[in-house]
Amino acid sequence: MNNLLRFLAAMACFNLVQSASAQELLTLEDAIEFAKNNSTEAQSAKTTYENSTWTYKSYRANLLPSMQFTGTIPSFNRSFVTNLQDDGTQVFVPSNYVSTLGNIRVNQNIGLTGGSVFLSTGLTQQINQNANNPVSYLSTPIRVGFQQDLFGFNNFKWQNETQPLQFEKAKQQYLEQMEGVAISTVNLFFNYYDAQINVELAKLNFANSDTLYKISKGRYQLGKIAEHDLLQMELNLLNSKKNYRQALIDLENAEQELKNFIGIKSTGKLLLMVPNEIDTFSVQTDLAVQKALNNRSDVLDMQQRMIGADRELARAKSSARPNVSLNASYGISGNEATLTDAYGNTLPQQQFTTSVSVPILNWGRGKADVKIAESNKELTQVQVDMQKLSFEQEIKNQVNQFNFRKQEYYIAAKSDTIGQKRFEVAYKRYMIGKIDITDLNIAQQDKDQSKRNYLNTLRRYWIDYYRLRQLTLYDFEQNADIEF
Repeated sequence: MNNLLRFLAAMACFNLVQSASAQELLTLEDAIEFAKNNSTEAQSAKTTYENSTWTYKSYRANLLPSMQFTGTIPSFNRSFVTNLQDDGTQVFVPSNYVSTLGNIRVNQNIGLTGGSVFLSTGLTQQINQNANNPVSYLSTPIRVGFQQDLFGFNNFKWQNETQPLQFEKAKQQYLEQMEGVAISTVNLFFNYYDAQINVELAKLNFANSDTLYKISKGRYQLGKIAEHDLLQMELNLLNSKKNYRQALIDLENAEQELKNFIGIKSTGKLLLMVPNEIDTFSVQTDLAVQKALNNRSDVLDMQQRMIGADRELARAKSSARPNVSLNASYGISGNEATLTDAYGNTLPQQQFTTSVSVPILNWGRGKADVKIAESNKELTQVQVDMQKLSFEQEIKNQVNQFNFRKQEYYIAAKSDTIGQKRFEVAYKRYMIGKIDITDLNIAQQDKDQSKRNYLNTLRRYWIDYYRLRQLTLYDFEQNADIEF
């Protein structure tokens, strides 16, 4: 048995050296880095964040002055218009003119009050073919004005509260999605590693079954074992051969899935460098909860929901009460036959308008809308409080689970070692006729199951590790926030 194991180990090393040039070494950290740069999930997260960036830039642009040019170059009109005579009668006279106008206007929204101010300048030229002096100019060198609702709903104020919060949430969601990419990568990485181990186990079991079958044939011919035991050995050989072929197919599929996800285009085989040693640090529950409350997008989402409830209540109240709108402007204007005189001989222009909107009869709709908004705000507060409790409990559960994984890992590693040693002992005892085939099969199954339990524990440890990072956006190994 020892000679067989040495031979298989030597052949495995030989094959590894011979094929090293055709293989690509890949660590778990490298796989995660590849996936964060190349995977479809990562690209989707980046696109979502970029869209949020442009939305935020659009909001910021609305806070800055905007300049707009409007013009008509030219406008031609040929028609009949009414003309009032000295005796009070009206007659239709032909009108035939060409006009050209241009206007530049600068607007500035006022976020604090919700109003706006503007500054404009413009010029109109008209050529009237029916007049004695066909050309005239109307100039407005400068005009300033403002518009302000005194009791209306200030949308700018609420945008100033929600838009920066939304942009910050988009950053945190991007980081969370990147940690989600890491979790997906861990799963695919260990899927492939499990497939590799399954091939190794199936290959070794196939070799063992072949050897044991040949030995059993000799024992049967000598009359040392019954035909039943020989048939069982032959059945084991056939099953191990089938399992080995299936393991090879599963290995190829798992490798291709990993390559496709992380974006590796090469055709060379991947040689995984699995982190068999885990970190020994422990995570403190209070620290994890605090970091989650500071960093997670869910917390900002709770704040947004409360702000949204306050906004809808303010909107309902503003709709239920009177509103006064002020519009005022002042400027200078000139109308002359020449361009120079139109700008030189100007007169002041003033305009002031007060508009009042008062709900007189709405059958209590305004009051009902306010009550609905108040009820929705109370409901939102209850939902947010419940979500926060659930959120904190999720963090605590994840911390407990992660800390438990270390103990589970050491137990699984020890069980794997014991299972391997037990099979070696059972194999030797079978070779000298001390145990029957049933006991050997049980030892082999326990050995394989212990190996798979160990690998599953290792997988769950790394999944829990990155899940904890995703929930807190904190690197507990480096003791630092995961920064954008």
